[in-house]
Amino acid sequence: MLHGSELNRAVSVVPPTQAVSATPAVPAVGRPPQALMLRRAPQCEPAHEHPGRESAGRLAPAIAARPPRTPPVHPRPNPISPAALVRAQQVFRLTFEVLEGRRGPRQLEQLMAPDLVAKVITLSREYAGNRSRSTARLKRVHVQQVTPRAAEACATVERNDRIHAVAARMELGRNGWRCTALRIG
Repeated sequence: MLHGSELNRAVSVVPPTQAVSATPAVPAVGRPPQALMLRRAPQCEPAHEHPGRESAGRLAPAIAARPPRTPPVHPRPNPISPAALVRAQQVFRLTFEVLEGRRGPRQLEQLMAPDLVAKVITLSREYAGNRSRSTARLKRVHVQQVTPRAAEACATVERNDRIHAVAARMELGRNGWRCTALRIG
C-alpha cells in the first residue's frame, strides 16, 4: 500500500497526456512504486448525443441485428360441414331415444355402422331396467372436422338431473355422414 510521498511519486509518473482515475493505484507485486502507471478506463457507454444534432441513423449493434418480429402462424382448422353437425345431432338424439325405449333401433341403421347398432340394442336391454319417467335432453353439440371426410363430435346430455358426455366419430361415405364410433359416458 502506498502512503504519503510514495503515492505522490506514483501519480507524478503518469504522462500528462493520460487522465488519472480517482481510485488509488495498487502496486503490482515485485515492482517498485515509481514504475506504476495509471490508465484511462475503457469507454463502456455510447457517446452522448447532443439534442440539436441529428444522429446519423446509427443503432446499437444488438438492436440492428435483431430480426423483425412476425406473428406466430397457426394452422387453420378445416371448415365444419353443416351436414356433419346435423347428422351428429340426429345420432345423439336418436341413440338416447332408442336407449329409453321411445324409438325402435331400426331407425339407427341409416345413421350408424351395423356393429354400433348392435351395441346400442344390447345397451338398451340393460338400460331397460333403469328407465325412469324423465327423458334425456340434448344440451350442446360440438363438431370438429378432422379431415374433409371425417369429423369428431361431442355432446352433453341431461338426464335425471345429471349431465352425461357423449362422443362420436363421423365419416363421409356415399350415402352421407355416418357414425363409425360412439362413446357414452
